[in-house]
Amino acid sequence: MRALLFFLLAITLGEADTLRYPSLNAEGLRNLQSVKEQLLKSCPPSTCLIVFIGRSNVIISAFLTAKGIRNHVSLPGTGIRGIPKEKLKAAKANYRVSVLENLLEPQLNGRKKIHVVDFVNSGKSLVIGAQWIQAYAKGIGLHEISAAYYGTIDRKYSKVLEQSGIKHEYIYAGGSKQEGSLMYLTKDSQTEHYAPYVAWDPSNSTEKPIIDPSTRRHYPYREADGSTKYSHFASYNDLITLFEHDDPLTFLPKIHSCRAGLLGGGDLL
Repeated sequence: MRALLFFLLAITLGEADTLRYPSLNAEGLRNLQSVKEQLLKSCPPSTCLIVFIGRSNVIISAFLTAKGIRNHVSLPGTGIRGIPKEKLKAAKANYRVSVLENLLEPQLNGRKKIHVVDFVNSGKSLVIGAQWIQAYAKGIGLHEISAAYYGTIDRKYSKVLEQSGIKHEYIYAGGSKQEGSLMYLTKDSQTEHYAPYVAWDPSNSTEKPIIDPSTRRHYPYREADGSTKYSHFASYNDLITLFEHDDPLTFLPKIHSCRAGLLGGGDLL
């Protein structure tokens, strides 16, 4: 059935611009499976909720959903590490209402543990996100907050987590940062375009973040001859459909060759 859906996608799309998917390779796919196993070991679905911070985790999140793992939620993380002091109190209150009450709490479903996860270059966003979640969780009767990271964390931020009573661990997501690897894709400048929400800054945003996993975003680019074309990115739902297949890599070259002239944010799969 999945093969048929991809075939129908290929023959029904128009002749304009290329539908883009992440440039995942075999190593990256193996590491996705490894990360899934590591997360489930630390955060069993029946008792624990995985909380991803920011859009760097979109590939991992979609992979978990495709494999039937539903104990996770992705929260906006843009801007939380650079909030001016004079805006901090209001930003925390906004984040609590718009994100933690609106997006996190409904996913708990009786679970008593929260496992905060992020890709880190320093670890500041992970620390702030984990601390804000910790403060909120205590207010609703939860006390077990842990964290996990892949990438490189500064020792000072690791110490802050320790001082906050937040146990944290390293997730091995592969040693390679070459294109196609999982570590490359987590910080690929275009990975964010597959996320089900856009950037949301609690110090400036006045409305709750809008989550739409069916959105296919498109961005203009200029060809050598001066003409304008558009890059159309697969939606979050498209990623889930891709990863539901037993061997998603066999479809990626075909998907990249599809033409997506009819894509304007609809969900064809």
